[in-house]
Amino acid sequence: MSGPSRTDGTTRIAVRGRRHDHAGAVAYVLDRRLTGHDSFRPVTLLLTEPEPPETSSGAARVTCRAVRVRVLTLDDVTLVCPLSTSAADSLPESWEGTLVLPEGRRHVDVPADLAAALAGAGIDTDEVGEAHLRHLVGYVTEAGPGPTRAARVSAAVSAVRREVSG
Repeated sequence: MSGPSRTDGTTRIAVRGRRHDHAGAVAYVLDRRLTGHDSFRPVTLLLTEPEPPETSSGAARVTCRAVRVRVLTLDDVTLVCPLSTSAADSLPESWEGTLVLPEGRRHVDVPADLAAALAGAGIDTDEVGEAHLRHLVGYVTEAGPGPTRAARVSAAVSAVRREVSG
């Protein structure tokens, strides 16, 4: 497998994986854990499938099938989960292909009070790591209006100051 390549606003990563059955549940596990890529994001997996010899004209031919999957990177393993339950989107026992990941940040709706507090502290939300920003937005929005939310906004700004200042 080669390293990631970037083209047309996407990152392409060669991957191999296998089906893992455990207690009646099916998981599709990559042979190596992905690092440095956003998790829980829907992406396209281009499966490389050799064409059966009886349909081939003697030369080895390879076909490609696109499957929409969600990538889940946990502590020590990365899984891909097909987003469709159709048999056509199931993965074979072992497989290889290419994950096509969109580049760029996911859109995060920053609540007005948090955005104003960050701006007041001279912090641009583009300076904040995407995963950290999503976490902070969830932390703030879990609290309803009132003193708890105000305290969380203050804590979020403090945390971002530490992240941005290094």
